[in-house]
Amino acid sequence: MIARAGRRLATGLLAAAVILAPARPAAAQAQNPAAPFVGRPVADVRLEIEGEAGESPELLPLIDTPVGQPLRLDQVRSSINRLLSPSLARFDDVVVTAEDVAGGIRLTYRLSPRHPVVDLVISGSPGVDAGELRRQLLARFSGLPPTQRLATVEEAALTLLTNQGYLDARVTARVVESHVPHQAVLDLDVQSGALATVGEVSVTGQSPLPAATVIDRVGARPGTPWRPRDAQTQLAAIADQLRELGYYQAIAQYQQSRNASGAVDVTLVVDAGPQVDLRFTGDPPPGSREDLVPIQRERSADVDLLEDSRRRIESLLEDQGYRDAQAPYTREERNDGALLVITYDITRGPRYRVGRVVWPPDLQLPERTLVEALGVTAGGPYSRAQVTRGMARVRAAYLLQGFHRVEANADDVVVDGATDAGEPLVTIRPAIQEGPRGTIREVTVTYGATHTVPEATLLGVMRSRPGQPFVRLDLARDLQAVTRVYLDRGSRTPSIRIVPDISEDGRDVRLDVEVTEGPQVLVGEIVVVGNRSIDVASVLDEITLHPGQPFGLEAEQESRARLSRLGIFRRVDIIQENRLPGETRATIIVSVEELPATTLGFGGGLEVGRRPRSSGGRLVDRLEFAPRGFFEITRRNLGGRNRQVSLFSRLALKPRTRVDPEDDGPLFGFSEYRVDLTFREERAFGTNTSLLVGFSSEQAIRTSFNFVRRQGSITALRELRPGLSVTGRYALDFSRLFDEAIAPEDQPLIDRLFPQVRLSILSTGVLWDRRNRPLSPTHGTLASADVEVAVRGIGSEVGYEKTFLQWLGFKALSDAPQPRSVVAVRAQLGLARGFERTVLVVDAIGRPVLGPDGQPLEQTVADLPASQRFFAGGSTTVRGFQFDRLGVPEVLNAEGLSVGGNALVVLNAELRTVATTLFGRNLSVVGFVDGGNVFARASDLDLSRIRGAVGFGARYDSPLGPLRLDFGFKLDRRLIGGVRERGWEYHLSIGEIF
Repeated sequence: MIARAGRRLATGLLAAAVILAPARPAAAQAQNPAAPFVGRPVADVRLEIEGEAGESPELLPLIDTPVGQPLRLDQVRSSINRLLSPSLARFDDVVVTAEDVAGGIRLTYRLSPRHPVVDLVISGSPGVDAGELRRQLLARFSGLPPTQRLATVEEAALTLLTNQGYLDARVTARVVESHVPHQAVLDLDVQSGALATVGEVSVTGQSPLPAATVIDRVGARPGTPWRPRDAQTQLAAIADQLRELGYYQAIAQYQQSRNASGAVDVTLVVDAGPQVDLRFTGDPPPGSREDLVPIQRERSADVDLLEDSRRRIESLLEDQGYRDAQAPYTREERNDGALLVITYDITRGPRYRVGRVVWPPDLQLPERTLVEALGVTAGGPYSRAQVTRGMARVRAAYLLQGFHRVEANADDVVVDGATDAGEPLVTIRPAIQEGPRGTIREVTVTYGATHTVPEATLLGVMRSRPGQPFVRLDLARDLQAVTRVYLDRGSRTPSIRIVPDISEDGRDVRLDVEVTEGPQVLVGEIVVVGNRSIDVASVLDEITLHPGQPFGLEAEQESRARLSRLGIFRRVDIIQENRLPGETRATIIVSVEELPATTLGFGGGLEVGRRPRSSGGRLVDRLEFAPRGFFEITRRNLGGRNRQVSLFSRLALKPRTRVDPEDDGPLFGFSEYRVDLTFREERAFGTNTSLLVGFSSEQAIRTSFNFVRRQGSITALRELRPGLSVTGRYALDFSRLFDEAIAPEDQPLIDRLFPQVRLSILSTGVLWDRRNRPLSPTHGTLASADVEVAVRGIGSEVGYEKTFLQWLGFKALSDAPQPRSVVAVRAQLGLARGFERTVLVVDAIGRPVLGPDGQPLEQTVADLPASQRFFAGGSTTVRGFQFDRLGVPEVLNAEGLSVGGNALVVLNAELRTVATTLFGRNLSVVGFVDGGNVFARASDLDLSRIRGAVGFGARYDSPLGPLRLDFGFKLDRRLIGGVRERGWEYHLSIGEIF
């Protein structure tokens, strides 16, 4: 690709040099072919795409031959280089021509656009389903096939057709171009020919399956269509069946040949081989035979597997102290080769234990440090492998302390006595040659011809410093750190070496940092290309690269990350344009590809769950089904800036939950809905703050009440640094409760006095996210703190203060890029307090109630409205309990319904393990422990009253997100209203719990 781009560039430059030269005498041309035009003013610049003139405003910033300026050939070269840039990827060739016009010359850039292949089309007579053939080809090439190798595409299509029985198929591939837009389709003309049929069928080989059974399962009967792929699938299943029966050397395959009539004669080769019998003699270790010799799991008994199993058994026994363990195996054929007996004869020998560890005298490292590194305890089983690993850790401990010539091993191991049980005791005598301890005496910097970075700056980023131990591992880290300093300062090709000068006795080390900086690249012009809706200023405001400053690696990476985090670009590239020799300023091309300005989303499903319903005067849990759906639309880049407007709505049709089913009326008599309209602007008012304005309306069901809420809010979010952000928010909230399931006398006073409440809320929060990714993280932490207050002085009918703290942690159990097992933990703490307010007591029609003294009666309210109290229980908190059904007795009524509380504690721990794949996506199993509770007052919070649950579940990585099924079991079942709680709950939902 690079070579081809270079050839195109050279072709363009040559064409420019030749075409720019007018018809002049040969002598003049030989002296300077372009002399007549170089230096003349450019009067006009035009673009032609496939011979048609166009404005192409997105391309004009790439043209480096400005109107009104004298023509320079290096500017022509720069323009061609930009137009052929791989990041732009729009043109295959550029030819520049010039002509005389009034006031100077007119330059015309004639562009030959690329025609990217956007689709694969199946034409002709494919015989098979064209859509299925297209799908298989796309899967074969992981997308659209490469058009540079059409023969490969034809061969792949022929293979698919042959596997379907079209043995005489012909495929011709061609690229069909279209214009405006410039694109192409890959057309496969398929002539499948006749479908092959089966001629004669025979079965060879020895197996317990009758020949008729084999033919019947393969479906290869004379006169029927011959489909090789289906036959191979059935034969593979036959081989698997034989291996399940213990025939681990079974083969099942076919051979085919065309006969004179054109039919296919088929030979089915099914040979089971010997049945394998695995046996153990001697003294095998405890455990499953399959774990020791996994021939059944691997469906194989080859020599490599048997040898690996022998080593595995011996290593297992050696780790248990059986130093002399042996596990040889034999292979014996019996019954005329029908049976293969594999026998492992296991001899443990005596079990050795560690008696003592005798360290060499006068070692410079403390013995405690060495003992911890060795990891061997007296009285424990002696393992040669464990000692070897421990001595490697001992050597590493010495190296980190500056003993750069240390030698450490444990070859001198002797048997010294025995235990009371007669087990030999081993004395371990580590052999350690410490060598000299190197200390860094001086660190100097030697520069090349020039330097711009002070020596103190370089020494400040290094771990190796005078007076510190000489650690070679630190040299590699220091090399990276010093190199990064130069890369961040725009020196893109620094040459750095750190050379240690060690004295003869090895005690004094002097480090010389040899630096050849290379030229520093400064940012010249910044050109933005590819943007259509969003303006250039919005892109330039976001990046940290600025003209005149160094083109540093950190600034480049941060600029790319900032643009990517905006969520409005599909692709972001930042490229340095090739510079002329000696040129210090580089033109930086920021190439972006925008996401569609408008996106739509919609979907539907069925919600299944158990909800409490009143039946016959008591509360029962009924299984309910509720159809639901959502619709959302987002418009980005409003006004050419990074602004967007989103509308999200969802609707679920549910039964009314707290009436008898016989009197319920329509099956779906209650509409649960939510509508959100939001406006978001990044870098609002020219600052680094994001602004979010939202309006929402919702109607929903809670366990003990239904509610309607209307809310308007404005939120400001500022990212202080990657992963750390703060928010400030104001919200005006109107909430109304209805269909309360809890009797009025059991309700908090605030719910009786304010069934409809207005809240004016100020809040702030901080979020520190150090997870490796936001979805399905494998390591890292997330911490957040939110504080909100509602005050009557700014329009709230009641006042309160509320704090919510949360911490999440993730840890993979291996260092693999995609670890199979992850531990995830979460802790939540919520605390709230209501402000006191005195209100008049009114009757049913709103008139003040008078006391004995004739004065209006008053009551004091000091609680939170129901919409702001804490609730727990369900799929997102403690999974052994139903939704909103967890709480201390003070917040539960006689039927177990919660009124909510002012304090909340939730603790979760999960072990997530990928078990297998299903339809190409991960299927995971989860074990969890949950705990938590809701308390009436913050002062009532008592960790000894936390209720717990344990359980297990499954996760399927569906296209909609993790499909989650959890089963939670209470650790203690209690009596509520004279009825013992149900012992377990299940939860089916989409998305992880956290």
